Amino acid sequence: WDSGDDRRLMSNLRVLLTGLRRPLASYLTITRESVAFDPASPHWLDVDEIEQGLSTARAQRDPSGLLPATGLDELSQTVALYRGDFLQGFNLRGGQGFSEWQVVEQERWRLQVLDALREFVAAALALGEYHLGLEQVTRWLELDPLNEHAHRQAMRLYAYSHHWDSALQQYDLCRQTLLDELDIQPSA
Repeated sequence: WDSGDDRRLMSNLRVLLTGLRRPLASYLTITRESVAFDPASPHWLDVDEIEQGLSTARAQRDPSGLLPATGLDELSQTVALYRGDFLQGFNLRGGQGFSEWQVVEQERWRLQVLDALREFVAAALALGEYHLGLEQVTRWLELDPLNEHAHRQAMRLYAYSHHWDSALQQYDLCRQTLLDELDIQPSA
């Protein structure tokens, strides 16, 4: 809570923490002054898995910075865990500070996944794994439809896969999206 009588807020917090103690005792460390998630508790968190998966995949980069085929598999499994914005649909009534933090975290996770998709597509192109690249560039464009570079990578993947019509359709989609949303033409 951002504002209110401190004594009343602390009293409310104590009641809430007492209520949390029963069902979540094995996951939380609760004292009179704090509540914390116990990372040693038996749990699974998608954000932990995404962070670990990104780290594991990127550790496999070759000297030029590209991922090998094994890194593609790791990265594919990792980005599949991202199913929407961080804490999507969760809000805390009267918690402006929480809402601001949530927006920052949503954007941070979204950008990490977009960067992973960009990296995946670049590696798929370099390795000639065009069908894998098409799967992920489609996801990339779902998350960021105004990204001209993603459209360009999709066109390349279609062209290298000998799907000329699809490459031209992708260009038309890119051109129309940029025109409709930003009133601009694609770059040369």
